[in-house]
Order: sequence, then C-alpha cells, then structure tokens
Amino acid sequence: MGDWHSHPSPGSTIPSDGDARGWARSLDQYGFARYSAIIVSPSESLGWVNPIFSAWTVRREGVPSLPVCEPAKLVG
Repeated sequence: MGDWHSHPSPGSTIPSDGDARGWARSLDQYGFARYSAIIVSPSESLGWVNPIFSAWTVRREGVPSLPVCEPAKLVG
C-alpha cells in the first residue's frame, strides 16, 4: 500500500511531519507491515521540467511500537 504526492518547493524531498503521521495512520488502518510513498518535487535547476522523485517507507519498530519513516530506493 502506498501513495504519491507533490511538494511545490524546488528540492523539497523530505516528508513533512504531517506526511509521516498520515502514512503511519494508513499503515495501521490497513494492517500492512510497510507503507510506501513517493514525493515528487521540482528540481532546483530545471523546475518541473526535471522533477525529483523521492521514495519513503514507514514501518513500526520496538515496544511500544513506534513508526519509523526512512528513505527507500526507487528501482526501475
């Protein structure tokens, strides 16, 4: 399970706190082990002509279970 959305600021590739909280809620709601997301943002030099795709994943870890948001690798 996952989603994608855009950030309008050039080079904005890091999820906001709201992004991470929403992803953790979705992870719990659907009962998956991981939730994946893509953030698309304009590049600093060429804007939307050359967008940046940033992959992220959320999982739960520890006791009590806490959400961990970390970069993922796009392959393709």
